[in-house]
Amino acid sequence: DLSVQREGSTRAVRIIRSRTSRVVCDDTDHCVNIARLASDGSAVGLLDATRNGSARETWWEIYDARSGRLRAQGTLPDGYHSLRMLPNGAFAVAGENTFTLYDARGRQRLALADVSTTASSSDDRLLVLQTYTDRVVHVIDTVALLERETWTAPDAFTLVRVSPDGLRIVTRQEATAMITSIDGSTQQ
Repeated sequence: DLSVQREGSTRAVRIIRSRTSRVVCDDTDHCVNIARLASDGSAVGLLDATRNGSARETWWEIYDARSGRLRAQGTLPDGYHSLRMLPNGAFAVAGENTFTLYDARGRQRLALADVSTTASSSDDRLLVLQTYTDRVVHVIDTVALLERETWTAPDAFTLVRVSPDGLRIVTRQEATAMITSIDGSTQQ
């Protein structure tokens, strides 16, 4: 286990190994969404934002959980964003209807605009996203960092879940629940 401790309003981060995982942020005015640990424990990601008048700057940093070394960092335009840690230290930043997938070194691998719905498998190895302008469903393999399937749904999803075996997607389209194969070929 590890503990991530952010001190004050500076961006300095100390990774401390301990027997329990906990996140401590003493400066509650600047703690928006502090830390996320990858499901395989390989990396820890931090996402936070500060305001300067009406301008809001969001920044993210990814650290190797074993060595504590900084792997990647970046800033985002004004808006509200979230950070999702993925296996092998990969990560995704989503917000303002955009989704960007990065590898463990912070290199952008995939960027999608107009994203309305996202879901992941229980092991975070599959991500399912739908874009609202064209209703295209993107199934992303987060280990290979590639789109595995792409298909167009008949309607917009309002709720998406990936089955535990990773073979089906359960969605709600308008007032109907749908079970769809991961490639979109079979719908019930």
